[in-house]
Amino acid sequence: FIVPDHTLAPAPRPNGGAVGGPASALAVALSAARAAAANVLRPPAATASTAPRLLHAPAATFGLLENLSVPKLAFFPSMNFDGFLKLLPGAHKSEGPELAFGHLTAEQVDAENKQLIDKVFSLLNDSNWKVIAQPSSKMTISKRYLESDVSFGGGDTDRAHKFAVVKATATLRATPEAVYELFLDNSRVHEYNEFCRRVSDIEFLHSKRPHSTKITWAGSARIAGVFKPRDFVTRVHFATLKDGTKAVVNRPEVHPRAKPTDDYVRAEILLAGNFIRPVQGHPELSEVTSVTYVNPGGIADTKVGAAVVNAICAKGPIKFFTGLENAANKPKK
Repeated sequence: FIVPDHTLAPAPRPNGGAVGGPASALAVALSAARAAAANVLRPPAATASTAPRLLHAPAATFGLLENLSVPKLAFFPSMNFDGFLKLLPGAHKSEGPELAFGHLTAEQVDAENKQLIDKVFSLLNDSNWKVIAQPSSKMTISKRYLESDVSFGGGDTDRAHKFAVVKATATLRATPEAVYELFLDNSRVHEYNEFCRRVSDIEFLHSKRPHSTKITWAGSARIAGVFKPRDFVTRVHFATLKDGTKAVVNRPEVHPRAKPTDDYVRAEILLAGNFIRPVQGHPELSEVTSVTYVNPGGIADTKVGAAVVNAICAKGPIKFFTGLENAANKPKK
C-alpha cells in the first residue's frame, strides 16, 4: 500500500459531521472487546491457548463491576469505581494530549495532517505485519505491535503499546463513492457500526481546506451487556490523495467540552484510518484498508485485559467490513 503523495482536492464537508475513522476504530475495537467478553464469561472449554481460560473469573468480576454506573459504590462510600480501577495493577485512566485551541494556524494544521498521513503510510508499508486471518479470498487481517515511543500525534503510548495494531484490507461489492459517503454522514453510522450510539462534532479546525479537519466526540453502547460504554475524542482529517484514494485518518485529542464522565470509560484511539480506492477494471468494487490502534480503557487496560483483546482482534474487521458493504448497497432514502 504505497501512496507517497498527499491531498490534491478538498474533502467535502460532512453531512452533520462524519465520524469515519473513529466509528470504524470503535467498531473494530469493541467487536473484539465484545467477543472477548463472550469468551471470558462463558464456561471454560479446552482450547489451544490457555490465556483466555485463565481469565474467566477476573474478567467476569470486573465486567460486572464496570456495569455499576452509580457514582458511589455502597460498600465503598468514599470511592467511585474509576478510583477503584486506578488501584489495580496496570490499570490507568488517560486523558490524552492537550490541543492548543485558538493557537493553530492553517499551516500548522495542514503540516500536522501531512505528518500523520506520512506516518500512517509508513506503518502500512512496513514489513513487520503478521497475517492472523483470511476469512475469504477478498479479505486479509494482520496485526503487529509497536514500541512505546511510537506516536501518531499524541496519546499515552506507554499504556497503549501492549495492544496490537490491526490492519485489514477487503474488496467490497460497493463503489468507492458509496463507501466514502457512509463516512461523511453521521446519520448512517448505525448502519455499519452497531456500537456507535452518540456522535458530536465539537469543533472544526482552521485549515486551507475548509471543514476537512475537526474534533469529534463519540460514545458507544454497553459491551456484551456487561462492560460500561466507552467514549473517545479524536481529531479527524479527510483527504483525497493524488491517486484518487479517499482517506480518513484520526489521532487522539482532548477538548474542554468533552471531558471524561462517570457515564463512560474513556477509551483512546491512538490511530485510526480508512483508505478507499477503486479496483482497476471493476468500477463496481472498492478496496478498503482499515488500520486501528486502540486502548479500550477500563479493565481492558491491564495485561490480562490486553491479552484477551489481542487474542480475538481479528473478529472486529470482519463484522465492520460486512456492515460497510451492506450499508453502501442500501437504496438512498
